[in-house]
Amino acid sequence: MNRETQVLKTDAVTVEAEAAEAPPQPQRQLLALTGNEAVAEAIRQIDPHVCAAYPITPTTQIMQEVAQFIADGRMRAELVPCESEHSAMSACVGAGAAGARVMTATSANGLALMWEVLYIASGMRLPIVMAVGNRALSGPLNIHCDHSDSMGLRFMGDVPFRTIYLHGMVRDEKGQKMSKTKGNVIDPLDITAEYGFPVTFFIHPEVAMA
Repeated sequence: MNRETQVLKTDAVTVEAEAAEAPPQPQRQLLALTGNEAVAEAIRQIDPHVCAAYPITPTTQIMQEVAQFIADGRMRAELVPCESEHSAMSACVGAGAAGARVMTATSANGLALMWEVLYIASGMRLPIVMAVGNRALSGPLNIHCDHSDSMGLRFMGDVPFRTIYLHGMVRDEKGQKMSKTKGNVIDPLDITAEYGFPVTFFIHPEVAMA
């Protein structure tokens, strides 16, 4: 018997001995849960300090389950029912800035209503956990699944442009200043008059004030 065989046999005996001495493991239970119930169970196990939310399909059940966990004494979190998703994220920002572990859940138009405050949350680098049940943004009403809600904030908090070139004047291909007077630019009013649809003007505030 060589040394390698002895080591292997010794290890095998050790493993068997340790297994015999280990306490019996509790029997695992398999549960059939909906996606919302699974998210709520994850929130319960994380045990956050604050959960602020406003109900919206299809994520309403998440906070319903969380509320039941709190009522049953299985969670110690402070549940903050708000009057809108904007208020819910505002509550999360305040709690997160105070050092609390914060969670919320929303979907579609609710997520869109949060966008103003989400920029504050990302700008302050607050560690807020949000469950998003992907749903199409209404137009006029849509409760089916797509990613238009979450893709709307795909680059939120990221640097929009890595390289920026600053110059004094925008010129055309002939080097001439671009202006409606010279006629070398597209005039939005001409587009509106011809096609009859609204045109959006994007104005840089510093330029507008100048």
